[in-house]
Amino acid sequence: FSFVDEDVFTHIGMIKDILHTGFVGKSNMYPAIHVFGSVISLISGLNIHTVTMVIPGLFAIIFMLGNYLLLKNFFPDSSKLLYGLSFTLPLCCGRAATLFIPNAEAYLVLPLILYLIIGCLRGNENTKYFAILSITVGMVIVFWHPLITLCVLILLGTLYCLHLIPIVNTSIHLDKSILLSIM
Repeated sequence: FSFVDEDVFTHIGMIKDILHTGFVGKSNMYPAIHVFGSVISLISGLNIHTVTMVIPGLFAIIFMLGNYLLLKNFFPDSSKLLYGLSFTLPLCCGRAATLFIPNAEAYLVLPLILYLIIGCLRGNENTKYFAILSITVGMVIVFWHPLITLCVLILLGTLYCLHLIPIVNTSIHLDKSILLSIM
């Protein structure tokens, strides 16, 4: 875990601003990560520097959990699932997963977002819970980093366009109302 790069000290300063003033500053472009860091610091009693080293580890765990859940949808067989997870491990241990930067943490949540979207598209008794979670995560991710928001919107747009193709439509069973409410 490092403070060398990617403007980590600016993010530490923004967390300090929130802790000292109780407000998110007007210049804070990524308020979700800074509010999250402030809350972790207040609840745990850890200093801000320690918090900024713990949060990337938490998001690495979220990344692995999201990949596990996502791959379990496609590979119910445990050997194929473990094989798929072995390819995600290097991504989890890379540089982005060790730095406190909003863009990296936002990308580490992407597999979980994909899992929630697929849960919405399944059309079973849990669809409404997946939709509620997807909408909640979608609202938070907007304040996390705009680039990941754009990626999620492109993904949802692609899913919607695939729904317009009859062969894909019959294999996915996509409900337009759920997809549009997530968008």
